[in-house]
Amino acid sequence: MGHSAPVQPCSCSDRDQYQFKNSRGDRCEHRRSTRSSAQSNPTQKRGGEMVRAVILAAGESRRMGKPKLLLPYGEKTIIETVVESVVSSKVDGTLVILGSERETIEEKIKDFPVKIVLNPDFRSGMLSSVQCGFKALPEETRAVLVVLGDQPAISSDIIDVLIDAYLKTGKGIVLPVHEKERGHPVVIDMKYKQEIQSLSPDVGLRGTVYSHPDG
Repeated sequence: MGHSAPVQPCSCSDRDQYQFKNSRGDRCEHRRSTRSSAQSNPTQKRGGEMVRAVILAAGESRRMGKPKLLLPYGEKTIIETVVESVVSSKVDGTLVILGSERETIEEKIKDFPVKIVLNPDFRSGMLSSVQCGFKALPEETRAVLVVLGDQPAISSDIIDVLIDAYLKTGKGIVLPVHEKERGHPVVIDMKYKQEIQSLSPDVGLRGTVYSHPDG
């Protein structure tokens, strides 16, 4: 099955962005996974009460002469392992933000039930991919699980614990803490969307996460 057509840009309304209409924009392009999954729908409600995942995989980080996300991790690559953990969790849908090496990475994850968002501004830093992901989510989304694409040790069980904590505590920001150090992934309520969209690259996502320590 061939690649699906590019669709509306990230700058349009959230609902339109997620419907994958056949048009091209000058910002973030959205594409379906290049091969559909017979077992799972990436927009199907799965128990996360509309917590949707945004996997950040647009960066240019390299190790040993290769893109870091394409390095082996067990029997798979790093990005395959991360995507597999996310889609196996309670999330109600998954976006993967691509930029550098997008065709190669997209080929690696083509069989997963995810939707691809292409970020043309990926060189400006990770925040641009976070903002692109927030723009691309449907408006009924309650919270976003922001996942770094280069952290293959994050399991679906850890993700489920974070989602459950968000749903049970009512906190707007939920993240793991180890020895007083905050880590990833992080669940962010959509009430912070406008604040995140207005952040500058020099501040980054920590500008929101650290300024709301109690969610």
